[in-house]
Amino acid sequence: MNNKMMEAALDYQQRGFYVVPIEPGAKNPAIPFKDKPALNKDDIKELWTKNPSYNIALRTVNHFVIDIDSPAHTGSIEIDGFKSLKTIPRELLLPTYSEWTASGGMHLYYYKPKNFDLHPLQMLDLLPGIDIKAHPNNYALVAPSKKGKGNYTIYKDVPMVIAPYGLIDHLQKIYNQSKGLQTTSNYKAPLANSNFMASSWTGKLINEVAQSYEAGNRNNTIAYLTGKLLRAGADPEAILIILQDVNRRFFRTLSSGKRVPAPLTFDEISKTFSSILRSEVSKHDHN
Repeated sequence: MNNKMMEAALDYQQRGFYVVPIEPGAKNPAIPFKDKPALNKDDIKELWTKNPSYNIALRTVNHFVIDIDSPAHTGSIEIDGFKSLKTIPRELLLPTYSEWTASGGMHLYYYKPKNFDLHPLQMLDLLPGIDIKAHPNNYALVAPSKKGKGNYTIYKDVPMVIAPYGLIDHLQKIYNQSKGLQTTSNYKAPLANSNFMASSWTGKLINEVAQSYEAGNRNNTIAYLTGKLLRAGADPEAILIILQDVNRRFFRTLSSGKRVPAPLTFDEISKTFSSILRSEVSKHDHN
């Protein structure tokens, strides 16, 4: 008996994801799952023993997915999710775990930040060829699932990172503008009194600086925050102090689910900081 799918499902479960068995070669769920607790290890063993060919999907409970469709999937060269993705500011799309879909599209996976508040939680056709799946009852197939003649395969094998608040706000802004709604921030500062909203650009920046980050993208996070703080007009010396504080909140998740500190060395921070500083100074000199 081939237990490849069972082993993959157990690995996802042990990392804290809500696993859903999917009919072989398809995308429809094999069991009722909406609003139900996460499957445990015994549940998964029983299900994949019953049918070792079940595909695997993950419910978007603690994470969300930017679902990018290719023209081959949409059936129209005018609907190209990869082209639409380029309209999202690059600095907001922190490198994160991502996969190729069976139809040639891509899934970008991000952990939901504290006080995640996107309305609605499922955004179909947010941009041509791009859907957002964030509702706890949404799901997306993952590797090594198969559909038709295609496979879900890993594209970027790095840890899933927490989405920056700027990305969430940008997605909300796109949706609101498409519906003719007023664009305001949905975020309450994680450390603030619940009566206050992070409605200003400064407030949202502070929220980003104050949150914890997965260790797999430490250098990218340092680079992203350095550039943003420099463009905000902060002094380089002050930025370096802030980055050292951010560094103390990098964490790595063990197989048990426990988070442990995983800071960079000061030399690593300084190297990334200096590189971004030189780049920003060069841009300014050419303007």
